[in-house]
Amino acid sequence: GGENTRAGMCMALCLKAAPQNESKVLWAGYESGVVACWDLRDCKEPLSCVKLGEEPLMALDVDRTGCSGVCGSVSTELVAFKQVKGKESRAVRIEKTHTFHIKEPGVSDVTIRGDRRIFVSAGWDGHVRVYDYKKKAALAVLKYHQKTCNAVTFSEDNEWLASASQDGNIALWNIYNKKKR
Repeated sequence: GGENTRAGMCMALCLKAAPQNESKVLWAGYESGVVACWDLRDCKEPLSCVKLGEEPLMALDVDRTGCSGVCGSVSTELVAFKQVKGKESRAVRIEKTHTFHIKEPGVSDVTIRGDRRIFVSAGWDGHVRVYDYKKKAALAVLKYHQKTCNAVTFSEDNEWLASASQDGNIALWNIYNKKKR
């Protein structure tokens, strides 16, 4: 199951536990710009499916609540979205909550920090962009890599951000953390 041929090829995945009912939910981003949410207990049809952009989605992450996230594409946009419950138990819809504009096209990866305070994107221009997840605001552009930045990830303690690039380098960043006392 789980085929969605109208949306095209699946380009990005994120698997999360849905805290409200302890099920597993698979989020998928497709080349058509569609994001779909699948309940793994019943994969015949997605819980919800919506077109969030015109270009292929290349990156997708959902926060620890399992109900909202961010996706990036080959375009100059990052899109924040959330899942909204309907009146029926399985009825949900996905809504776009914000669009972030970047100067250069192409996002290889996005990741939301575990505390849900910030998220980052890995750009084809080699830049790592940092955003305030709750306020939906750009915070910083980290410029280290000389080629496409392919991947970004946070440490489990939220203290470190790592980025990897086609230039062969991996960078470690310590950003926007509470001071330890």
